[in-house]
Amino acid sequence: MERHLFDDINFFPNKMRTLILGTFSVPLYTNKEKFDKLSDEEKINAWYYSSKRSEFWKIIADSFDIDYKNSDFLLNKKEKKNLFEKNKIGLADVFSKCERKNKDSARDTDLVIIEYNNILSEVLSNNNDLRIIIFTSRFTENHFFKILNSNNINYSLEESREVYNHYNNGMNDNCITIDIMNALRERYLIINDSKIKISTITLKISPIKGVSLYSVKKELYNYYLSL
Repeated sequence: MERHLFDDINFFPNKMRTLILGTFSVPLYTNKEKFDKLSDEEKINAWYYSSKRSEFWKIIADSFDIDYKNSDFLLNKKEKKNLFEKNKIGLADVFSKCERKNKDSARDTDLVIIEYNNILSEVLSNNNDLRIIIFTSRFTENHFFKILNSNNINYSLEESREVYNHYNNGMNDNCITIDIMNALRERYLIINDSKIKISTITLKISPIKGVSLYSVKKELYNYYLSL
């Protein structure tokens, strides 16, 4: 059984307006044998998406005009937390304990769920400031709703066309096509009269020919984090 081996597993700043949700961290930060091999500095700065292969914090840095190439932002957990605290952005996973079919695999399909992060249902029921939830995959989104249902949270869903309007139904210079917007499936989650926008920026959205996947994700995070 694995769990997160860094602190601040549920990072919910005061008056949180945005919540980014993933599934479960890569083995480097949940497998004790692998975690123990990290340097002291790596352990101190271990957090969500801290793997060198992850583009997440580069995209976040670009969204806030941070020059990560000439700073230690990508390796500095304190700076990341300060940025999210200042901008009222929360970060968490939908699973708190898992087993893996392959101990070296970071794929969602290799996760065996042991325990859900049920504190998410409490946060949603008692946070009137939350305006948007960004899911990092459709898998995350599906299990998020399992948490709500298992905790008997009353909610309703309402379709949204705002992202289509913003990107002019695919007729824009940002390379956000109709296919990409359809993959997002933007909606509103309504809980206790609070209306929360939800959208999935999956890592598997295929960009149009000649446009990098990074550019697409960067544009979408720029848009949603500025709402």
